[in-house]
Amino acid sequence: PHWSKGNPIDTEGTSDGTIFRRAIETVLESDDIDGLLVLGIGGFSFFIHYYRTFSLLTNRQLSEMKVALCDSETQIAKDLVELIDKYNKAIIVTSMADVAMSDAARVLEDNGITNIPSPERGAKAMASLVDYSEYLRGLGKRKRKRKGKK
Repeated sequence: PHWSKGNPIDTEGTSDGTIFRRAIETVLESDDIDGLLVLGIGGFSFFIHYYRTFSLLTNRQLSEMKVALCDSETQIAKDLVELIDKYNKAIIVTSMADVAMSDAARVLEDNGITNIPSPERGAKAMASLVDYSEYLRGLGKRKRKRKGKK
């Protein structure tokens, strides 16, 4: 498949829906990883709609493609929910597409996971989680110091 050499993990271009889950789970298993920024969940329906404007495929072919892609994407969203529960690590999901009506976005939203509308905002959200974690760790150190002085 295709691979963006500047992107550490890129599942673009694969037709195997399990690769996404395996890639995410492999990363989350590492003790060196505290969180993950996932790009592009919930956008297939948007891209199929956009693709209709210049495609040589028939409407039926596009509809069949949309069903297959959206089913795969919805399963990925379900997998993300399961992996968040299993590993208890922060996963921030972003998509540049208008995902408000996608089934995948609904699965995420129903499970308290917001699909952030841009990678930049997702990166800022992850940075804020890191800052907050460091702040909390600092509070714990100060409390231990105070207890030791008594």
